[in-house]
Amino acid sequence: MLGLKPAIEASKEKQSIILLTDGLEASSTDSIYQIYSDKPNTQIVHYHPNAPAYPDTIASLLSLDTLLLQSDSLHLFGNGISSKELAYCQNQHIVFHPSPLPSGIVDIQISPTQKLGNPIYIQGQYLNQSDSSTSLILDNPFGKNQNIDIPADTLFPFQFKTSVNITGKHLLYLKAQSNPTNKQSYPIPIQYTSDAQGGILLLSSTPNFEQKYLQRHLLSQGYSVASRQQISQAKFKYDYFNLAEFNLSQINKNILQKFDLLISDNQSLNNLSIQEQNNLISNIREGMGLLLLPNDANYPNQLPSNLAKRLFNFTTQSTANKQWLFNVDNQNVEMEGLGLALKNSSNQSSILQSKNKSIVAASKNKGLGKVSISLLGKTYPLILAGNPNAHEYIWDQLIAQTTRQNDYNNFWQLQKFPCEMEQDCALTYIGDGAAPIGIASTTQTQSNIYLAQHPFIAEQWTATHSFTESGWHQLTTQSDTTQISPIYIAPKNTWQAMREYHQYDELSAYLQEKHIKNGRHGRHGQTHGRASLQVLDDIQNTQYRPISQWIFFLIFIGSIGTLWWIEKW
Repeated sequence: MLGLKPAIEASKEKQSIILLTDGLEASSTDSIYQIYSDKPNTQIVHYHPNAPAYPDTIASLLSLDTLLLQSDSLHLFGNGISSKELAYCQNQHIVFHPSPLPSGIVDIQISPTQKLGNPIYIQGQYLNQSDSSTSLILDNPFGKNQNIDIPADTLFPFQFKTSVNITGKHLLYLKAQSNPTNKQSYPIPIQYTSDAQGGILLLSSTPNFEQKYLQRHLLSQGYSVASRQQISQAKFKYDYFNLAEFNLSQINKNILQKFDLLISDNQSLNNLSIQEQNNLISNIREGMGLLLLPNDANYPNQLPSNLAKRLFNFTTQSTANKQWLFNVDNQNVEMEGLGLALKNSSNQSSILQSKNKSIVAASKNKGLGKVSISLLGKTYPLILAGNPNAHEYIWDQLIAQTTRQNDYNNFWQLQKFPCEMEQDCALTYIGDGAAPIGIASTTQTQSNIYLAQHPFIAEQWTATHSFTESGWHQLTTQSDTTQISPIYIAPKNTWQAMREYHQYDELSAYLQEKHIKNGRHGRHGQTHGRASLQVLDDIQNTQYRPISQWIFFLIFIGSIGTLWWIEKW
């Protein structure tokens, strides 16, 4: 009993850090200083990683490591902090006081590289925070301009379909205008190659309407197509379009080299021999694409372990929603799903996202090639329902982002479009050289890019680079200056609304995981499908004052005696 260390509650004192981040107006900053600067146990700090503007500015929460250990709450004012900075806040109660989001494009998806004749799909979401509608205009100097009206006070999905009939690098523009003085312009870089459409190999474990309608679409686009459908355990049906017939009973390396893309269900892959699987892996690493269409929600259980481990290391999650809603031609289109969605990953590129941002198709680089997976169900009912444009859109996206992109071995790409000057841009280099050093150049500047090799894919290298100039850049390597990849870097703050919107979503997800009620302040919080953020009361630290162990012992004996006496009484 004497070994105990009893204590009684003595007082409560607030111990908080107030972090002022980007997006906070000067008047708000002054008000915060007036209210909190004289309060005890409260530390006010500015957080500006890229532009220190105050004497107490920090560039990373690592600078507050000691202070964070001594505090129990962190108040974020402004746009908040990035996901990587949240790693330093594991033990803090976070209270988010967000600034209003600006109007602008907050999500966009395009296929930046196309073969001549393919359509261009530009889709995304526009956040209109104003009280009036906004016109979103696609300015195409090589074709017809298009216009969409964005209603007031809404998060609105949009989609444009256009084309360019000239090879080379081109800039289209999305222009938003709510009034004569409020204009925004977003450059959309497109690269067209003159390569003819390549060959596509189709493998199916059973005859079905899905492959029948897919073949029709591929032929209308000028592809060469070979297909193998399994009719019974030992019987197959072979079809050849726009190419000479050949023996397709065994999938050897020479056959695979004829094609830029293989589209298969998981049962067909499961039926491949070990040698055929190795041939497939080898050709993918040399540049071929592979698109997997799972038969059902048992993916990846029906895949051979060899392919599942080496190619299809995607992570899925079950979902009760088996119907996905997409925006195609600015109309809602419902699609069948498998009850699965893909978890987001830093090394994968999203191909198709539903309106609620669930990822239903994505790709990953594997050597010089790519593998993709689509968790959609049957797509041909779209045609039967009189919506062939949606069917075309889905397959154009899946094929464009999976098929062989280049006939040469060394090329660069942005891991995620878009990227601005003076921001960290994630780059991927696919090549067969050893320890390359990259070169980024324009007509006026040149800088080196130092790459790190992927731990599992020898041909893949990654780098983070900040470009000091906007516009088209040429990327190459010191060892091979003949292979040049153009990428476009947008002017500074072009995509500011998107950065702030995504940062808010990341912070919201983190707070939800910590079971904190959150959402966005202001009248737009409910409009965009997010709960309104509550400013929580300061978390208080309870302090305790120890009492004498002998006093505690006497109180304990007295309590026992009282209980004994009450029982006798």
